[in-house]
Amino acid sequence: MKATYMFGPGDVRIIEAHDPELIDTTDAVVRIVRPCVCGSDLHPYHSMDSTPEGVSMGHVFIGVIEEIGSDVRTLTPGDLVIAPPSRTRTEPANSAVTGPTPRACTEVFGMHPEWAAAKPKLPGVPYAEGSLVKVPGVDENEPSILMGRHKSRTDLGIEFGATDIVAERGEDGIAKVRELAGGHGVRKVLEAVRHLPAYEQAYGIVRPAGIVSRVDVPQCEEAPVGFGSLSAVNITLTGGPAPVRSYVEQRMPPILDATMNPAKSSTAPSVSTRSRTPTAPWTTAKP
Repeated sequence: MKATYMFGPGDVRIIEAHDPELIDTTDAVVRIVRPCVCGSDLHPYHSMDSTPEGVSMGHVFIGVIEEIGSDVRTLTPGDLVIAPPSRTRTEPANSAVTGPTPRACTEVFGMHPEWAAAKPKLPGVPYAEGSLVKVPGVDENEPSILMGRHKSRTDLGIEFGATDIVAERGEDGIAKVRELAGGHGVRKVLEAVRHLPAYEQAYGIVRPAGIVSRVDVPQCEEAPVGFGSLSAVNITLTGGPAPVRSYVEQRMPPILDATMNPAKSSTAPSVSTRSRTPTAPWTTAKP
């Protein structure tokens, strides 16, 4: 099968890889029909250490189940399924496990390391029942400020409800957002870039007692969280990997009846065996 591997910074190749197989009785083998690119696939593009064997990339897709393990009861070959970013082990109904999905516990991020691959024909999925969502046949009236400089993205943001676009960055961007928010900053900030400059911009635009939420996996271990940045004005910092598995069913009906088009959030498709340089980041904020 074909698979995408990264061998070093900017060195992405489509290679031949062996077909997957069922490793555990809770696994499933899935044939991809629509691959996706997660932000975590792009972060190593500039910074990973070079390796002669390469590192397989990718873990989010829509596909058709080809084979299931003997302990998989709720899925069958031929089912069309959605695979969120993380692989989740299901727990009994009386389990003490808690979290975004009460009956599930995230175990791994992506596929089995033995044969995970970015865009293969047949990726293997561990914990299939808790990870794959079978496909069957929040009202926000507040103003929303989108920070970004790429017109294709900001136009899409306006279509999704953004009321103001701020192209400036750093101190200029912070000042502009605060001006739009009446000089006090915004109540909620969604920081979707995960790098330090975006984080510094996020806590710069939030108002006292506001909330900064970071999406997915931060790309820096050290960041200001002390008295001079957050605690002096009672700012709440939260976030983590998106609990996609917990809301797939909720979002599925509007997609299936065509009132929502998830493809609009993706870059226009292209066919290439070489990776393109990731585009610049952007941040959203709500007053």
